[in-house]
Formats: sequence, C-alpha cells, structure tokens
Amino acid sequence: SQDYSLIITGASLNPSATITGLDKLFAKYSKDKETGVNGLVVNFIDESSRFTFSTPNITNWDWNFDVNGVGGASPSTFSGKIPPAITFTKSGTYKVRLTVSNGTTTDSYNSDIQVDMGKPV
Repeated sequence: SQDYSLIITGASLNPSATITGLDKLFAKYSKDKETGVNGLVVNFIDESSRFTFSTPNITNWDWNFDVNGVGGASPSTFSGKIPPAITFTKSGTYKVRLTVSNGTTTDSYNSDIQVDMGKPV
C-alpha cells in the first residue's frame, strides 16, 4: 500500500496544501498467451503508468521472463520498453516480472506463463 499525507499550512484565511506520496509508478503488462506447449512464443506489451503527470516519466524497464529459474525462456531477460517475442522451450510455470523505475521510485508486476510438454508425435 502507498502512504499519502496532506499538510495544510498558513492562516485560516490563506491556507496552502501540499500532498506528498504521489510519485508512485504502476508496473503492468499484457501478454497474448498465458499457456501453451514447448516452443510457446509470447508477445508482451508494456502498460505501465505513473500516478500523476507531475510524477517523473518511467526511464527504465527491466524484464525477467524466468524469475523462478525454469531455464527455458529465450531471451530470459531484457532491458527496454518493448521486449522481443519470448520463446519458452521447457515445461513448467514461468514467473515473469517487469520492474519499472524513474530514478525516484520503482514498482514491479508479476504473472505466470504455463508451458506443458505437448503431445508426442
């Protein structure tokens, strides 16, 4: 949770207010697939945002497509807003994490990709 504070100063006829804690970022992404078989290719789209227009812009996007070490995401990491298509070549549940930052604050978002062995041929 995020803490906010409202500080009101000045005489009752001429008060001023300052709100702090509004520099929050919200990491978020969407993906075109959540499950599949070995060789699954997934495209990720950054949907991160900032709390207000006065919050500094996001300057860093760090993607980890195999946080829990399944060992089959290619590439397994990427730095940048738009990652390439990711191929998952081993069966398992992959935890995918996007961490965004702006030099002042950071936020992360996680979700899973489920990859199964597929049917034998």
